[in-house]
Amino acid sequence: MDIDEYVKKHWKWSDRNTMKRILTCSPLLRVADPCFNVEQLIQEYQSRKNDQEQMIVFPELCITGFSCGDLFLNDRLLESALDGLFRFAEVTADEETVALVSLPVRIDGKVYETAALVGDGEVMAMFPRKKFSISQISRRRWFSEWDHNDEVLILDNGKEVYCCSGIVFNDTEYAVCFEAEKLDLFAEKADVVLAYASSPEYLGRSRFLREKAEKFTEKQGNLVVVLTPDMSESTGQGVCSGYAFAAENGHVLVDTALFSGESLVVEKGMAGDYSSRDLDDCELAVSIQGHGLAQRLKKIWVNKIIIGISGGLDSTQALLAGIKALDILGLPHTNLIAVTMPCFGTTSRTKSNAQKLSELCGTDFREISIRESVVQHLKDIGHDGVTADVAFENAQARERTQVLMDIANMENAIVLGTGDMSEAALGWCTYNGDHMSMYNVNCNMTKTFLRQVVRYEAEHSDNEEIAKVLLDVIDTPVSPELKPSEQDNISQKTEDILGPYEVLDRYLELLVREKKGPKDILVCAIDEFSGKYSEEELKKWLNQFIKRFFNNQFKRNCVPDGPRVIDYDLSPANGWIMTSDTSNGSFLNIV
Repeated sequence: MDIDEYVKKHWKWSDRNTMKRILTCSPLLRVADPCFNVEQLIQEYQSRKNDQEQMIVFPELCITGFSCGDLFLNDRLLESALDGLFRFAEVTADEETVALVSLPVRIDGKVYETAALVGDGEVMAMFPRKKFSISQISRRRWFSEWDHNDEVLILDNGKEVYCCSGIVFNDTEYAVCFEAEKLDLFAEKADVVLAYASSPEYLGRSRFLREKAEKFTEKQGNLVVVLTPDMSESTGQGVCSGYAFAAENGHVLVDTALFSGESLVVEKGMAGDYSSRDLDDCELAVSIQGHGLAQRLKKIWVNKIIIGISGGLDSTQALLAGIKALDILGLPHTNLIAVTMPCFGTTSRTKSNAQKLSELCGTDFREISIRESVVQHLKDIGHDGVTADVAFENAQARERTQVLMDIANMENAIVLGTGDMSEAALGWCTYNGDHMSMYNVNCNMTKTFLRQVVRYEAEHSDNEEIAKVLLDVIDTPVSPELKPSEQDNISQKTEDILGPYEVLDRYLELLVREKKGPKDILVCAIDEFSGKYSEEELKKWLNQFIKRFFNNQFKRNCVPDGPRVIDYDLSPANGWIMTSDTSNGSFLNIV
């Protein structure tokens, strides 16, 4: 059947008026559960339909969830998703409201990411994705690029469907773009572009999307509606915010608040009265951490958190993120079990701060000394118990992890990791010690940024005692406190060993985010830290950084889940990919 015959048989699209209103909606979803998801879509559709011409736009891959991974190639998921699409179509019969839903569809043996326009009880049209940018090329693992012209095809269930790049309602063209980050490359030149933004939230992302849309609509003179995946998606490597906005003729008209679950309403001919509702970077970072952890707790049916609290910077921010998650879920702060585990290097300052903060936040605070356990363990393995070597230090870190894991089993809790991205870059963590947890909220936070966030928390706290503790934590030298303390003073200062974190974090940014080589990194560092550190110091720290960065990739290749917060990442799942055996020869000792 040719296209003209198909259109004549099913609908006279030109008779339908232009949509008077576009709504975005982000319902609660379950990853890889089309039956549940379609019921949620139906409920939202039925509660929002009306007798006016309008379109409801649901998030990308809303029928399956965005983060199904290799299940996108599974027969059962594809069959269930297709059945769900036509189940949803049935409820739109005799209604004026149409809907745009998204799902993976298999056509002629290949799987395509598609958006389907549904109305009048039918699947009116499908828009298969045509291209993937370099940044999304990994998705070619599951999805093919659509390289056909507009045509009518037969789906796996025997149904006919019109696959096209756009559709016209009363001389108004509508098109779908699957990558709002690349509107200038991938968007059809339509009057209205409905655009998906595929990645999780991170600092600066919403601003970037708005700027892209403003530039595109200023040039094209059209309307763009952008929608990101919902918070109920997987939080393994990032947290989706359900953010949506509309832009027209170079200006944002309206947007939703991040993590709000709000619907966006775009009226035909509406005037823009836009004021940004962006969160401060520090506030957004805490929100990402809190929402990511909250979603993980809901997904695994756990309502308790356990954390090793040391009085240091990392565990302090992890505790605050845990409190944020409990508040989001409406759970008491006593559902966070804060455990301090003093041993050979613990000082009264850090121990006191750990206890004060935990008690002021209303957590279930516990103190468990691991000294006797570690002494016995060292004796068991033939260590003299005196020599402060690597085994002496790591035995303490691994004992602490064992204690946390076992209490988590007793309490049906999740062990919250505290290690940050700076430590991951340097390998400054004990393998299967503080290296391991069940979810790590700090995994994409550098030490320098963590200091900023904790200071922000202190300055915005309505509890003076909490603020006082947080400021003292910031002022405390960074230390693993694994070597015996001298006169109750910290004897092991990390920055004395590795170099200042402000320098190391800049090296990390230049290497990973900006893709610079060692010579350019050094030039930038000399310029930025002139008068504060000597060129010889910067060279020494850079060579040490490069050596540790390459030699410790094996630790980064097996890490717990955790949310992306900034715009570059060391996670092997969606950030830095490098084998553990990569040589540092081309990078080391050339500066």
